[in-house]
Amino acid sequence: MSTTSQSPTYKDLEQISEKTGIEAPVVNTPKSAETYSSPVKFSGQGIPGWRVYFVHKPIDGTTFGFALVDENGEWEFDCVFDPRVYKVFGIQTYNGVRSPWTDDIEFEVTA
Repeated sequence: MSTTSQSPTYKDLEQISEKTGIEAPVVNTPKSAETYSSPVKFSGQGIPGWRVYFVHKPIDGTTFGFALVDENGEWEFDCVFDPRVYKVFGIQTYNGVRSPWTDDIEFEVTA
């Protein structure tokens, strides 16, 4: 996971051309309407070699985590959250091309 200034912003990601035929990354965890303790594991499938990024909603302009999709099409990262309800969404991108955004994922983090 990265929370440094090296991560692209939402605006950066939105300006990348969306490629027809590319699917949004699959998100296995977290799942909407579920409750988690921190750190929360984000995991799923994507296109090998692509990066998966996540953004908070409402959009604050920054990404809060990312993962590189491995050669088997799997990705994962952990993120520390304060207790409350979160709404997030993700995207995968590579070399100036991006997927559509995932559906919103709303989950709760408890202490």
